[in-house]
Amino acid sequence: MKSFTDKLESGEQESIDKLLACATYSSCTSLNWTENKYWKIAFHKIRPAMKLPSRYRLSNSLLDEE
Repeated sequence: MKSFTDKLESGEQESIDKLLACATYSSCTSLNWTENKYWKIAFHKIRPAMKLPSRYRLSNSLLDEE
């Protein structure tokens, strides 16, 4: 399993970002949670190819879309 390469399909990152944004807003979680090194490590372990949305993106484009 050491040779496993994670890759996101087209549109998958955007879909994940929208779900994380909804979870963040509905739980009144601080928008800077994505900058916490422990969340970054945890999400990297779960899905190495995924990038967490920035606090700026959570507070602007993703919020506007919601």
